Amino acid sequence: MAVLKKIEKRGALEQASKVRRRCGEVLRFAVVTGRAKYNFAPDLAIALNEPKQNHFPFLTEKEIPAFVEALDTYQGSLLTKYATQATYAHWCPNR
Repeated sequence: MAVLKKIEKRGALEQASKVRRRCGEVLRFAVVTGRAKYNFAPDLAIALNEPKQNHFPFLTEKEIPAFVEALDTYQGSLLTKYATQATYAHWCPNR
């Protein structure tokens, strides 16, 4: 619990959640193989803060031209760029 609280204290809530889940996997294996009697990892979730959910809103009609222009000059992953362009072309074929 101390390790999880230390991770949580620095604001890495998603990381703390992942570490807790991994501990749960290890403890589940320990129970199955007879090395532990009880998997207490799910109980730790009650004591931890949940990561904040970020829901991203849709683009308004006024924002779409700027988005398409930004997408054309996007310098990141080509896979991301092409997948976004394909999705846009599918949902907005007349633009």
